Amino acid sequence: PKPIGVYTGEIINGIDFVKVGEKLMVLFKGQNQKTPKKEAVVEFRNYIERNFSNDFFVNKLELNEKEIPFFIDFCSKDFASIQIPKNNELDVIEFLIEKRKKYKIN
Repeated sequence: PKPIGVYTGEIINGIDFVKVGEKLMVLFKGQNQKTPKKEAVVEFRNYIERNFSNDFFVNKLELNEKEIPFFIDFCSKDFASIQIPKNNELDVIEFLIEKRKKYKIN
């Protein structure tokens, strides 16, 4: 039962502004929307070959010259190699050190 003659602050048969907003968003969704620029995806192998010399692999990671291509293949097969931000060289070096430990075990 509602009190008769007392204003409760509600609007009888009012508008649901959230639903109206959702409908408007559907109408205008594709218009005037700027597409974000995608960064060039650099393959892990290409990034490693451009930024790290064989000297790094031989002296720092203690790999043989013949092992380097196999080690890079081993690293590139890991899903984490895709997720490493290529602009942060320290993250890449840490990843390579961790993978070297696993590579030497195998």
